[in-house]
Amino acid sequence: MDEVSLAAAVSRLLNVPCLSLRGLETGFSGASTYIAEFTDWDVIVKVNADVAALARTGRNLEILSDLGVPVPRLLAYDDSGSLLPGAIVIMERFAGRDLSAVIDTMSPAQLTRLAQQIVDIQRTVATLPAPAGCGFVGIGESATRTWTDVVWHPNGYDYANPLPRDAAHLVPLLEQRLAAAAQYFERVVPTAFLDDATTKNVMVHDGELVGIVDLDWICYGDPLFHIGLTAAGVTADAELPVSRHYIDELIRLSGLTDDQRRIVALYEGLFLTNFLVAEWPDKPGPWRRRAVDGAERALRLADG
Repeated sequence: MDEVSLAAAVSRLLNVPCLSLRGLETGFSGASTYIAEFTDWDVIVKVNADVAALARTGRNLEILSDLGVPVPRLLAYDDSGSLLPGAIVIMERFAGRDLSAVIDTMSPAQLTRLAQQIVDIQRTVATLPAPAGCGFVGIGESATRTWTDVVWHPNGYDYANPLPRDAAHLVPLLEQRLAAAAQYFERVVPTAFLDDATTKNVMVHDGELVGIVDLDWICYGDPLFHIGLTAAGVTADAELPVSRHYIDELIRLSGLTDDQRRIVALYEGLFLTNFLVAEWPDKPGPWRRRAVDGAERALRLADG
């Protein structure tokens, strides 16, 4: 992206001179994300050559905001092509940091309060009409995958070849547990949930929830998937055992049965295994030992 042209487009859409741009990342949706800085405030800017993708983002934000979910305000949107090729979305930037960056500093009471807020938000999102199928799509769009397919292929990463030696033993264990849960997956009724409001995209400031970001899509399927992914993030990234209190509270406040708790453990084991052998097979660091130990523990719990 030509950042000079992008800064000019942001200035024109907001009618305020943009002083600087700082690139963040390019997401799975293909959108490039920036922080645009002004004299005494800043905003989030997303640009994408795929106009439909950013239109989906804008629509998701508007629908979720109407439901009372704390999402960024949509400040400007343009897909005319007169300012930039493709589309541009400008959103409010929340104060605070991802939960993963602060969870080890939060008290049990703060983690309980946050867990209750996330559970309440997910229950609200679950009221959205659901399509016949499952998968990761925009709100109101058709979803055509089975939940079994989503679980067996939770992301676009292939297993490393060869498998990392420290985690190779997890793959057959995981596949056995997934096969044993086949009937459960077949019975899942598609339900809307925010799949990526985990230890990332949940913005926290001074121990309090500020809002939820990165809403290019949502998921239709089993909402327990979200708790399992969040648990995997806490297990791999949080250095203090007290952080596990957040997962315990998500489970307790969701009112899960023993069978549902085992499914959450299976999802945690699924994501931890994928972290280790697919997403980051070569990533070093102490997180690997935590992830391997956590995956072994989760898959044991999933086995009952």
